[in-house]
Amino acid sequence: MMRILLFLSLFSTLAAKEFEITSIAAKVNGHAITKKEVESLLAPRREVLQTMYPRQGEVYQRRLKEFRDNILEQLINNELLLSEVEGRASIPDHVVEQEIARIVREDYDGKEKEFNAFLRENGLTRRGFREQQREQILVQAYRSQQFSDIAPPTESEIKAKYNERKIAMRDRTKDTIDFQKIFLVSRDRLDPNVTPERQLALAEKIFLELKGGADFTEMAKKHSDGAFADKGGLWENTPRTDLSLSFGDALFEESKAGDLVGPLKDPAGFTIVKILKINYGPTPPLSNKDVRERMKKEVDIEKRTEKYDAWIKSLKAHAMIERKM
Repeated sequence: MMRILLFLSLFSTLAAKEFEITSIAAKVNGHAITKKEVESLLAPRREVLQTMYPRQGEVYQRRLKEFRDNILEQLINNELLLSEVEGRASIPDHVVEQEIARIVREDYDGKEKEFNAFLRENGLTRRGFREQQREQILVQAYRSQQFSDIAPPTESEIKAKYNERKIAMRDRTKDTIDFQKIFLVSRDRLDPNVTPERQLALAEKIFLELKGGADFTEMAKKHSDGAFADKGGLWENTPRTDLSLSFGDALFEESKAGDLVGPLKDPAGFTIVKILKINYGPTPPLSNKDVRERMKKEVDIEKRTEKYDAWIKSLKAHAMIERKM
């Protein structure tokens, strides 16, 4: 009996350590930031990077680490700030719901199903995501309220910020693109020689030839398994909403007209894209009350950032911070 109790005690200790190792990303004054929190925020960027770097080599790993480190540091900063403002302020439910609606519109092309799939894949509930956003909004609100000696945003600063941000604020569901495409299926049931490994190698070879000056139209006619291959793989005026989220981000957010992009990976195969023209969706005008207020807040936060960063640094100097990833 004693042996059984000793074994159970040892097992419980090891299990607890294993849980901590696999679950905790950092501790701030004893409060845990979980790896799940980090990975849920990282997930959209990871998906785009997996699309852009099928082999997930050195560049993929470096960019993924940069995103992960930045997210963890921001969560640590948020935790420090939240511990300072806890009980002093609250955010109304309708403000949080407006922010979630904006995220669905801008990050998921207005597709509620895609957003819900993201929540499921990352083990998040709508309620849990709502609380995440509530904390983010509280952090932003507190930053904008502090350091009252900062001069208010001027009209020229507001206009400059709008011009800087207007593409990001556009209606992405109205984005369209003209491009040429070479698509290679990853598998062929009728040809056992067509494997993902061989097709990726072929896609990489084609990409290098195109970079070296090969004619895209001719290469598409010769190699592409996609629609319009006989027309050089030309796709005109294609809505962003016809593309997967990761493809849309890779083409519209990570690239520009004239770029040769690829090989991109999806479950069906590998794609090389030559971007001919990008037509961005409309941006709400600065005269829009909500847009103007948003720009004022962003300018205000930016102007307070230097003092905010110094304040966060002072909090870190007196905090117990333990990073585990």
